[in-house]
Amino acid sequence: MVRVKVGIEALVDLVNNAGFDPMVYQDLDAAGRALMYRGDAAPLVRLWALSGDYDDTNDPLPGFSDGLYLATSCTDYPQLFSRTASPAVRARQYAARLAHEPASVLAPFTPREWTLMNYSIETYNACLDWPAKVHDDPPIVIHPPLAPPSLPVLILSGDMDSLTPLAGARLVARQMGPSARVVVLHNLTHVTAEGVLHGCASSIYRSFVQDPSALGAMDTSCAGNVAEIHTVPTNPLVLSQAIPAVPLPGNTAGPRVRRAAAVAVAAVGDEIARWPFVFASSDAGLRGGVTTFSGDPTVNMHLHRVRWVTDATVDGTARWRGDHATAHLVVRADGLTLRLNATWDPFGRLGVARLVGTAGAARLLAQVPAP
Repeated sequence: MVRVKVGIEALVDLVNNAGFDPMVYQDLDAAGRALMYRGDAAPLVRLWALSGDYDDTNDPLPGFSDGLYLATSCTDYPQLFSRTASPAVRARQYAARLAHEPASVLAPFTPREWTLMNYSIETYNACLDWPAKVHDDPPIVIHPPLAPPSLPVLILSGDMDSLTPLAGARLVARQMGPSARVVVLHNLTHVTAEGVLHGCASSIYRSFVQDPSALGAMDTSCAGNVAEIHTVPTNPLVLSQAIPAVPLPGNTAGPRVRRAAAVAVAAVGDEIARWPFVFASSDAGLRGGVTTFSGDPTVNMHLHRVRWVTDATVDGTARWRGDHATAHLVVRADGLTLRLNATWDPFGRLGVARLVGTAGAARLLAQVPAP
């Protein structure tokens, strides 16, 4: 258990982190609505506890140098102040630049609020005290095209990357010249080649390295087939607020049983999304209980009294490897015991989870959007 506070600065970091962390895209909308409409802070606080620990530090990356990052950012990147000015003058120049911007330019945040973000993501004010340059080493400036026609240039860009957005990739391609090709990877964020579970960017990169001359004719059709991020539809506080699974032919289970089924699958989907980031053999459920993990790349999960809602528990096992997940679960609520099996593709396009189970004499045959 950790204690965190979600205020303006945390919200700014969360929104910015979404540019490279699809889990924020996945969870933030439902978490925000849970707080706004029901006063339920748990989903948002839990999301920030994970994102603030993982996204806003570089501890998991032993090869990352904070010193090199700041030296590059503070020396090479444009700043909102003069690098030759004293720190006191820089601070005044910085404040004046922020005050000059329209209040709505970064809505719903103000410029002052947006620039509170963690320095390891954007260095708006992190360089105010950085030493001025001692040696002037101006960049080499030539007019486009920057690349000779014989030099193939591959540019991969995720269309959900807000840190180095698609508009920048297309600008670079124009500057490089006609030998450059932009490949837009739909539904991917920053550093597309890290999406190893999707594999598309990596396969395009490998094909390019093997035969750069074939760049123009290279098959990049997978770039348009990456699945959409499976967003959490809602964060119900109690079982009656959950969206019930959609019944299929042969189903005799009523709405309450189908709500319990949807809650069970959501609990497993939540842990699949969190597993790569918790760096531990267990994880606390949203509202209680614990999930333990073993194995890699096939991940085995054991759920013990996990509570996606406050008034129902989920027990059982799940197994996930890449594009296939299975679960065998028992949901218990007041007067209800549901036993179900579920299968789905966590990264399928417009995917659904198929649910089969029993609750007393009722037979469950239903589906929900794949978590």
